[in-house]
Parts: sequence; structure tokens; C-alpha cells
Amino acid sequence: MNIDTSDIIEEQAAHSSPGKRRFSLLPSFLVIAIALVMGRGAYLQIFQGGSFKDKAEHNRLEHILIPAPRGIVYDVKGKQLVENISSTDLVINPAELPPLDSESAIIDLLTQLLPNIPPEEIQAVFTKAHTSQQTTLLSKAIDHDTVLRIEESERDLPGVLLASSLVRKYPYGESVAHILGYTSPVTSEELLQDSTLAVTDTTGKQGIEKTY
Repeated sequence: MNIDTSDIIEEQAAHSSPGKRRFSLLPSFLVIAIALVMGRGAYLQIFQGGSFKDKAEHNRLEHILIPAPRGIVYDVKGKQLVENISSTDLVINPAELPPLDSESAIIDLLTQLLPNIPPEEIQAVFTKAHTSQQTTLLSKAIDHDTVLRIEESERDLPGVLLASSLVRKYPYGESVAHILGYTSPVTSEELLQDSTLAVTDTTGKQGIEKTY
């Protein structure tokens, strides 16, 4: 029996041709894929490199305000007329706050821990912290018992921090109040007038305290 080998060869060639074509296209796909990866890398490194560097620097550095203590006032005989007393403030750090939809639980807990501060006032401080993206004072010179309760609930109060500060004490009371004046937390008007002030600062309102 005679077999026509030409038919077998043609049939084998027909079956192997698509595979060879796919194999021949593989280097092209690899070249395109490598070009895309290199192009994306060049775009991120060259065109977006500066932006990513700024973000990295921002994440690496944290600005912490350390307020200087107010100066002591003396009379002409060197007698001390005011004192700086250690105190503890409660502040809101927006960088550590949870998503907005989780803040209601924190505000509810703070309302229980700080019964003298209305819930709407606490909410206003949170809003101010988000708007300014700066540490914002919630309550100044809180008592020792409140400090302990807040420390016990620390895990449930992300973004709510205890901060050490100094408050003024006037040993001679009202007898020299008309001369010394007094201090209180900085107002919104003062913040607009003086860019060097921070929302956690204390400023003098009358007398020598205001002058200095």
C-alpha cells in the first residue's frame, strides 16, 4: 500500500502553525509588558517623585508645639506677685481621630466624662479640629479625678489627649488684680490678629499680663 507522505506533512504543518505563531508573538508581548512597567516606573520617579517625597516627609515629621511658660512678675522689692502652677488640659488631635462615622461614640463618652461641657460644644471642638487640622483645646485645667477617668478610657478615646500646661496663680488675689490683670485661653479674634499664636495658647487680657 502506497502512502502519500505529502498529505501527512501538510496536515502536521497545519496543526503546528498556530502554535508557532503564538510562540513568535510571545517576545513581542514581553517587550510591550516591560516597556509598560518601565514607563510607569519612570512616570512615578520623574514626574511624581517630588510629590511622593513631600508626602513622605510629611508622614515622617510631626510638629509638636511646646508652649513657653509665662514670665514671673515681681514688684520693685523683688517680691513675686504671680506663680505658674502645673495643670492638665484635654486636647483633640485631628491626625489621630477615627473616621467621622465613628466619632459619635467618642463624643458620647466625653459627655459622660465631662458633664460640665455640653455635647454641642464638644462637637464644635471636633469640627474645629477637623477644619484647622491642628491640635485643639477641649478643656483646660481639668481636675485630678477627671484625668484618672480619661486615662482609664484611653483606648476608647483615640485622638483625645491629655496635655501638660501651666496656669497662673495670683497669691494676692483681688488686691493687685487691677494692676496684674489676668490670663485666659486665646480668642478667635487674637488668632486672626497674630499668626504666631496657636489655638492652645493662653494670653493676657488686662493689666501687666496683657502688656507682656
